Amino acid sequence: MIRYLRGPAAAAVLGSLLLATFLFYLAYTTTTVLVPAQGGTYVEGVAGSPSLVNPFLSRYNQVDQDLAALIFSGLTRLNEQGEPTPDLARRWEISEDGRTYTFHLRRDVLWHDGQP
Repeated sequence: MIRYLRGPAAAAVLGSLLLATFLFYLAYTTTTVLVPAQGGTYVEGVAGSPSLVNPFLSRYNQVDQDLAALIFSGLTRLNEQGEPTPDLARRWEISEDGRTYTFHLRRDVLWHDGQP
């Protein structure tokens, strides 16, 4: 009985391997890269409702954190490696004792009303 099942079993394994290889190749070569267009409208959905759209008070509400990240800029932001990089600050200095941080703002930073 086993002799009669070797041929179909081998064909099934070989067919599965060929199908998996084809699907991997198809997925690898036809991935979509989304390139954002300049301008337009940004829409983001959230589960919940905002209560305190303030970056200092939004620690425990994910909706508030998402909105604050979209609305407010910080002195620094984190890059892909989790390291701080300049955002509103162009550079910063740390005191010898590590207790005082001095931030130097970019020259092109404006308030919400357009004033420097």
